[in-house]
Amino acid sequence: MKAINILVIDGQGGGIGKELVYGISKKFKHSVNIIGAGTNEIATENMKIAGANISICGEDNILKYADKAHIITGAIGVITPFGIKGEITPKISEAVFKSQAIKIMVPMNKCNIKVASKNEPLKNHINMAISMISDEIEKY
Repeated sequence: MKAINILVIDGQGGGIGKELVYGISKKFKHSVNIIGAGTNEIATENMKIAGANISICGEDNILKYADKAHIITGAIGVITPFGIKGEITPKISEAVFKSQAIKIMVPMNKCNIKVASKNEPLKNHINMAISMISDEIEKY
């Protein structure tokens, strides 16, 4: 299996990103490169603590790594300009959207974006995203 780059993008306190990084790291630590990409230092640090191989912060770094990723994951606000309480810039959402990477987003019924899914706890959605990432990794 070739090294797979998984870009985990988060903002605010990095809680969702931290859970995603931890779950992916627990399953695939030595066979994937997990890039914890925070829109701020707190989110970045929390993903680093959770086990990201590489930690990056800020728009310019996220733009650079979006093209290098095989899989991009995070809350659904990552693909929305001004998502995650305004921390996702239009350039970030565009770079994620245009990337050839598989995008696996965690649904969040916030910011008037409603996702047609079962109303389950956030942890269940994070676990489902990790399972989907696992399925994609197995394809490599």
